[in-house]
Amino acid sequence: MKLKSISAIALAVVLLTAVIPARGDGDKSPMPVGGWAAFQAKVVYPETAHKIGMGGEVLLHVYIDRNGKATKMEVVKGSSETGFVAAACTAIRETAFEPGQRHSTPVGMWIAVRVVFSI
Repeated sequence: MKLKSISAIALAVVLLTAVIPARGDGDKSPMPVGGWAAFQAKVVYPETAHKIGMGGEVLLHVYIDRNGKATKMEVVKGSSETGFVAAACTAIRETAFEPGQRHSTPVGMWIAVRVVFSI
């Protein structure tokens, strides 16, 4: 059984900062198509962790290419044994992004994404 009920499970997704911050007039960081709520809807709470009432946090550095696809991910914080890292990475891979822009031109950028799993 996959758990997706946001009402039963609180999932907090926060864009922390762009690892390579956009600077200048009209520059911006990558954003999920549909906003962070669209990304959050793709995060599935690991069933085993939910059954035992375990919460956790994952911090990822994610490279979003100029086409809006997550092509690289680095786990900064999170235990793979709990299933939280896999759940966060799967949600990132399934999310389409509006690419970052520098001088109004789409460019690849690193962003930091924090996913908090709590019951």
